[in-house]
Amino acid sequence: ILALTLINQLTPGGVTYGNRVAGTGTLDAAGAVGPIGGIEQKAYAVDQTDADVFFVPAGQEQDARKGAPDLNIVPVHSLDEILNWLKSHPRA
Repeated sequence: ILALTLINQLTPGGVTYGNRVAGTGTLDAAGAVGPIGGIEQKAYAVDQTDADVFFVPAGQEQDARKGAPDLNIVPVHSLDEILNWLKSHPRA
């Protein structure tokens, strides 16, 4: 999410398209999102905020949903997938 924040700040108009974004995972030099621990608890914490979407490493979405079954959880493999999802799901 730190990388997304930097891209958002450096891009005129931003890249979140009005979405309030949360996310977790590791990020390698190629932009691949990797797994992390404590995802169920992180999802629960995000669910207590006004986030519109919670990006999680692909393969960990089921565990994230245990912590927040009603949260909009989007599994991703890469930073590019996050950017593409945001562009495809603008908030008015």
